[in-house]
Amino acid sequence: HWLIAEPPATLLHLDGGTYGRPITQAGVLLAYQEAYPKRFDHRFPFREGNLLCCNSYYACLSAVGEHIGHVDCLVVDSPVLGGTVGWLFMVYVVPAHRGRGWGKALVRQALRTFVGSCRTVYLTVLDDNPRAKQMYISVGFDVVNRISLPGVDGTVNVMAIEVPEEA
Repeated sequence: HWLIAEPPATLLHLDGGTYGRPITQAGVLLAYQEAYPKRFDHRFPFREGNLLCCNSYYACLSAVGEHIGHVDCLVVDSPVLGGTVGWLFMVYVVPAHRGRGWGKALVRQALRTFVGSCRTVYLTVLDDNPRAKQMYISVGFDVVNRISLPGVDGTVNVMAIEVPEEA
């Protein structure tokens, strides 16, 4: 129920229905296993590759057990990007908790899961989400490409960060 506060249009934008409704952790993991190769076809050449694992699903809970946000961490063998790389997907903070540092905390924790499995982690963010883009830059991500994709309104920023050798 962590996306309950978002309108249906936002949910459709986030996942195109890939994760089922209601969105659950089991649905997300199943979707990555079954849909990853199909979803990232010729429209997303920078994401092509074989999914090696979905490292973890992180949920950050407050003292009262309230969902604050989550991020999915994938490791992909990418012929396009030259080997094994990480991807952050579905970085999300519940609207009531935005602007409090939870996004940075989630991303930093997620980056620790990639130590030892890959050297570079990527993510994408739309130009019409400047707060998220600025947050990723403050964590250390750089824009490595800007592209327009069929069926996606606006420019997509492909961002990357080098993973430290140890956390």
